[in-house]
Amino acid sequence: MSALTLWRRQTALRVLRTRTLLGSTGAIALLLLGAAGLAAWWAPHVAEDANLLHAQAGVESARARSRLLDLPPDPATQISRFRDWFPQPSRNVDDLRVLFRLAQREQVRLLRGDYVAGRQAETRLVTYDVVLPVRANYGPIRAFVAAALNELPHASLVDLRMERATGELLDARIHLTLFYRED
Repeated sequence: MSALTLWRRQTALRVLRTRTLLGSTGAIALLLLGAAGLAAWWAPHVAEDANLLHAQAGVESARARSRLLDLPPDPATQISRFRDWFPQPSRNVDDLRVLFRLAQREQVRLLRGDYVAGRQAETRLVTYDVVLPVRANYGPIRAFVAAALNELPHASLVDLRMERATGELLDARIHLTLFYRED
């Protein structure tokens, strides 16, 4: 006979003796007493978990309240912040130098340039229209325009027209607008 079998038989005998000694009512009472002991042991863990969940709910509630209170600023403040993002108008000469440097890097011949300063009263932005007639292949023209828009985030491409000149060369007209904040 193995030790496990012997232990099982002894346990069964103890249960049978206890049952006969206590009766079915006593066995139920003993079972209920064991359940109460288990509940008493488990209660602090449940209370600790409840306190942790309560604290997390408080933190999340505070976050939600702060998100509701973080309303976007009024339109005048938004426009002011937007306008402050743009560079000063005095930077336009440096921006033109950037355009010439990019044209040289991308092997685009600038034939001449037309430059017109303007003002947008409703946005209080100063504009600087740059029209560049160029002669080059398609790839360098595309690379020049992409580089210009990447290097000068305050620039926009207004117009791009291309016509075949001779062979692979294109005559293109690139119209960019540079935006500056009004002083």
